Amino acid sequence: MRAEYIEEAIAQLSNKFQKEFYKNVYPKIDTKSLEVLRIFCLTIIFVVTVIYIYFVIINIHSELFYFILFFSLFILGFFKFLSSFYKRKVKKIYYDQIVKVTGLKWFQGEKRSLDAYAPQINKSKLFMHSSHIIEDDVICGSYMDVPIKISDACIMDEGYSTKNSREKHSPTRMFKGILVYFNSNKKISSTTLIKPKVDLSFLNKLWMYLLMLFWAFFGGVVFFMGIFAAFVSGTFDLVSIIFGLVFFLGFGYWFVESAVLRELRHNKNLEKINLEDTDFSKKYQAYSYEQVEGRYLLTTAFIDRFLCVGKAFKNNSMRCAFVEDKIILAIPTFGDSFEISSLFISLKNPKFVKSFFDQIASILVLVEYFKLDENTNL
Repeated sequence: MRAEYIEEAIAQLSNKFQKEFYKNVYPKIDTKSLEVLRIFCLTIIFVVTVIYIYFVIINIHSELFYFILFFSLFILGFFKFLSSFYKRKVKKIYYDQIVKVTGLKWFQGEKRSLDAYAPQINKSKLFMHSSHIIEDDVICGSYMDVPIKISDACIMDEGYSTKNSREKHSPTRMFKGILVYFNSNKKISSTTLIKPKVDLSFLNKLWMYLLMLFWAFFGGVVFFMGIFAAFVSGTFDLVSIIFGLVFFLGFGYWFVESAVLRELRHNKNLEKINLEDTDFSKKYQAYSYEQVEGRYLLTTAFIDRFLCVGKAFKNNSMRCAFVEDKIILAIPTFGDSFEISSLFISLKNPKFVKSFFDQIASILVLVEYFKLDENTNL
């Protein structure tokens, strides 16, 4: 019943935004030009794909076959360029008008580094390592006099990052998705956080971990084969033994430090908070340095709204932290966020417009709870 009430509040707010959008913004959008551009780009993709497939088929037994397969990387890069070009065109011309419907503002972050927020991210314990943040699209402003920032962000491991925006796709990346940052209107002295029960964030660095294990294993094999050869044949290859031992210990320690010790240090002194909400407990686990404050913050009303944000984004892997009187919400996504049009999604499609405003509304309803709650101290 509680969840239904909150979902109704989200739907009403979203419907309000959609009515405003279709009344005052949509008529000003040159949808015909956008459709022509979109269809033109799709036509290029279709023609290039057909030509490529034709050359693959006729050269399947030719010496050029592998060269043609390799050339597919350039074709995929070209397709990505067309997709990015169309998205940038739509965002640059119309997104500010679209987002104004919600009372907020949009701007393109241009991959700016926002290290001003890194201390809160690190203190929040949302992620295992020290963080470096790069934002792309940013929606910001005030809702009910509460300052709020919603961004499409990447969070990198500062231990490996060179603070280069190109590292968005490197193995240093720990998080890609929506980052929400706003005041809680509560006095918070400790840190309380919510994390998924099944935490798969380590997959962002899986191939790096596998590489460490491979070289540690390789070093171990060289070392033990050198020792074995010394016993069997009496030949003592000191260089191979030292080489193998260095690789085994060096890469082995690097793996243990990165994947195990950091996690142990990260969770030091954090206490589990077991909540009675069964829907929440199936998907998430709460932690805090202070049990009393943690339970004071994680009210039933907050948990209901938190879960409704997950429904709006169709995501059960969110993270949330209360730290330094702020709330940080991290919602992992695949691809670009806040998309209401792309090469494969027409702006005329109301389904994606509705989804866009539903997501914004779910976040604002969460903000509204803390604004209404500030005078009650609940």
